[in-house]
Amino acid sequence: MFTRHLRALALGVLIVAPVLALRAQVPSASDPPKYILPPQHIVDVFDAEPMPQTLVSPNRQVVALVKARAYPTIAELSQPMLRLAGSRVNPKSNGPHRASGLPGTGIYSIVLKQIDGGAEVTVTMPPQARMSNLKFSPDGSRLSFLQTKDTAIELWIADGVTGSAKAVVTGSDRINATTGDPCDWLKDSVTMVCELVPAGRGAVPPEPMVP
Repeated sequence: MFTRHLRALALGVLIVAPVLALRAQVPSASDPPKYILPPQHIVDVFDAEPMPQTLVSPNRQVVALVKARAYPTIAELSQPMLRLAGSRVNPKSNGPHRASGLPGTGIYSIVLKQIDGGAEVTVTMPPQARMSNLKFSPDGSRLSFLQTKDTAIELWIADGVTGSAKAVVTGSDRINATTGDPCDWLKDSVTMVCELVPAGRGAVPPEPMVP
């Protein structure tokens, strides 16, 4: 009989202990709203910088070392989203709903490294860089990429030797990246063909009150 009581007591402790631990982690209604974070060593593992991605130029003379954000921000996930035929589109930027946290997106640093000799140059980054769709010109002399802003997507071109870069589609002209890679180089390595948002396009239709 005594043994049964001990077993029942031990079982009760095992059941109550996880419940108490769970209650200790969940904030009460009187606590100010905040995000609950795991222990710091877990945060450090997830925030550890991943290895750079690589992109080799067509002439095999330069390799682009690319650093990108591993996860999207809460602000990015909070952007509006339209679901169209399996695609998730951000109507504000005219691009995919997520511009970081996926392979080849959310790029914030590009270093061009010469394969012969190892000399490096850093590509000029736009403010608040959130780049994607890196692509060398056919002769490797230039590097194009898209820069996603809150209300538009720009096309930038970088020099493959000096790393200097500038926006070539910006302002009232906006890239339309809702259906995949919108730009491509022509064989002359100077000209690009891109999909743009039509000028004078109307606003997003309002959602119906009844589905």
